[in-house]
Amino acid sequence: MDTGGRSPRDLSDMIIVGGALLLSSAGILYLAGGLSSLLTTHEWIHTPWAGALKVVLDPGDPARVFGLPSRAFHPVVYWVILTVLLMIPITGGVGVHYLWTKRQAGGARRARSLAKRPGLATAADVEASVGRGQVLRRGRSARPAVRHPQPPDVGRFLGRSHGRECWASVEDSEIALGPPRSGKGLHQIIGAIIDAPGAVVTTSTRPDNLAATVELRRTRGPVAIFDPQGLGQVEGIRWSPVRGCENPTTAIVRASGLAAGAGFTKGGVSDGAFWHGQTEMTLRGLLHAAAIDGAGVAQLYRWSLEPASAIEAVTILNRSPDAAEGWGDTLDGIVRMDGRTRDAVWAGVRSALSALADPAVRKSFDPADGEGLDPKTFIANRGTIYLLGTGIGASATSAFIAALLEDITETARQLAAGNPGGRLEPPLALILDEIANLCAVPSLPSLMADGGGSGISTLVVIQSLAQARDKWGEQAAAAMWDAATLRLILGGSAQPRDLQDLAAVCGDRDEEIRNWSRGPDGKRTISTSTRRISILPPDVIRTLPLGTGILLARTAPPILLNMTPWPARADADQIQASIAQSTRRRRNPE
Repeated sequence: MDTGGRSPRDLSDMIIVGGALLLSSAGILYLAGGLSSLLTTHEWIHTPWAGALKVVLDPGDPARVFGLPSRAFHPVVYWVILTVLLMIPITGGVGVHYLWTKRQAGGARRARSLAKRPGLATAADVEASVGRGQVLRRGRSARPAVRHPQPPDVGRFLGRSHGRECWASVEDSEIALGPPRSGKGLHQIIGAIIDAPGAVVTTSTRPDNLAATVELRRTRGPVAIFDPQGLGQVEGIRWSPVRGCENPTTAIVRASGLAAGAGFTKGGVSDGAFWHGQTEMTLRGLLHAAAIDGAGVAQLYRWSLEPASAIEAVTILNRSPDAAEGWGDTLDGIVRMDGRTRDAVWAGVRSALSALADPAVRKSFDPADGEGLDPKTFIANRGTIYLLGTGIGASATSAFIAALLEDITETARQLAAGNPGGRLEPPLALILDEIANLCAVPSLPSLMADGGGSGISTLVVIQSLAQARDKWGEQAAAAMWDAATLRLILGGSAQPRDLQDLAAVCGDRDEEIRNWSRGPDGKRTISTSTRRISILPPDVIRTLPLGTGILLARTAPPILLNMTPWPARADADQIQASIAQSTRRRRNPE
C-alpha cells in the first residue's frame, strides 16, 4: 500500500544520485582548472579536489581558491572553459531526451491515428465484448464459489481501448501473435503469470519470465521449476514419465506427449500421421512395461535404442496379468516389422527419448520414491510450475515437457469432472510462452476449444501463424486459431501470407469515393461510388507501435488495444526485486 511517504529504496536512490552529481560537479571544476592552467602557462597544474567546489564562492579569482598563484590562469579563461565543459553533458542530455521523446511521441501519434480509423471497435463495442461489466457477468458463472467477485478474480487485465479497461475472462482461450522483441513478455506474459488466481503452468525457452515472477508467485503457493537442461541454472524438481503408466490411460496420455517430440506432425513429413501413430503405440507399450516392471527411465532409454532391446518389454507385457490386453502383441508386431518400416518407427522412438542420453538430464526424470512432482497436489495447492527447455540441440527436452503438460492437463480434467459444475476452482492457467519453439502439445487444439468450460484457461504465445502451421500442421494450427476466443496481434511480422490473412480476419469496410467532372455545358457534377477496403491493411498491422495491439474478441470489431508494460504496474518494485534475487541465485548457487 502506498502511504505517501518515501520508501527506503527512494531514499537510497536519492543518496546515490546526489553523490553522483557531487562527484561529477567536482570533476568538471577540477578539469576546468587544469585546462585553464594549460592554456595560460602551457603546463597542467593539478588543482586540489577539495577546493574544486569552493570556486563558486569566489568567482573573481578561481586560481586563489585552488591555492595557486594568480598567474596560474586568468579568471575569464577559467569560466569560459567551465561553461564549455558544462554545456557538453547538458547538450548531450537534451539531445538524448529530445530523441527519446520524439520516438515515444511518434508511437503515441501513430496509436492515436490508428484509433481514428473507421471500422474499429467503438467504446460501446469494447464495453460489450471485453469491458469490466462483461467480465464480471461471465465471472459469476465461471467462478460461482467466489462471492462478490472483482475483475481480477474472474479475469485478466489486457489493456485499454477508448479509455475503457479490457479484460479476458478465465473462460477465454487466447492466442497472442508477435515476433521476437514485440513486447509479448513486457505487456502480457509477466502480468498474466503474476495475476492468475489459481495454479499456473508456464513454459519458456529462457528464464526471463521465471526471474520476473517467481518471488511474487511464492506468495500465492508452492513454486516448482522443471528445468532438466539447466537453462535457469537453478536446481529444479524431478518428474518421472514412467510414474502411473501401469494405468493404460496414463500410458496413452504420456506417450501422446512424448511422440510429439519425434517431429512427424510437422508439415512436409510424408505419411506423418502413420509414423506418428506407430511411434505413439511403441512408446505407450514401453512406458506400460517399464511401470509394471518397476523400472526407471534408464531401462526405458535402453529399450529405445534398438528394437532388439525392446523384446524384454514385450516379454513383460505378455507375462504380466496387470498388462493391458493386446499391448504385448502390438509391441511385438512393431518389433518384428520389416526392416525399413521398423527402423523408421524406431527412429521416431529414439528421437522422442533422445534427451535421456544425457546423464544429467536423465537424473531429472528419475526421482526417488515420494520426490517426484504430483500434478494433483500441485493444482490443489495453487502452485506454479515453470517448464524450461528447448526444442533443439542434443539435450532437447521438448518431448518430455509435452508429456508433462499432457499429464497436468489430463489430471486437471479429471479433477474438474469430479467438482460441482465440472470446473476447477480456482481455475488453472496455462501460459505457454514460445510453445511452438518448444513442443507441439498434441491436445492443445482441443484444450483451446473446451478447456475454459472445465476451468482451464489457456494463453498460447507464438511468433506467427506460419510457426504454428510448421509445428502442429496446417489443420491443427487452423483449429487452434478457430478455437481461440481472443486473438491478440502485435506488430513487426514479416510474413506476407500471415499479414494478408490477418488483414482478412480484421474485415473490410465501405469507402465512399467522390468524382468531380465538368460537362459540355461547363457545369460541374459530382458522382459518388463505394468500394470495399481493409479495415487494417497488412502494412498497418506490420507497423503497429510497441505497446499497441489488435484484439479480436469473438464477434466484436477489431479492438485497438493500448497495453500496460509491467514497469508501470503497481507491483513493479516487487518484480524488479524478484529479478535481482533470481540473478543473485544464478551467480551464487547455494
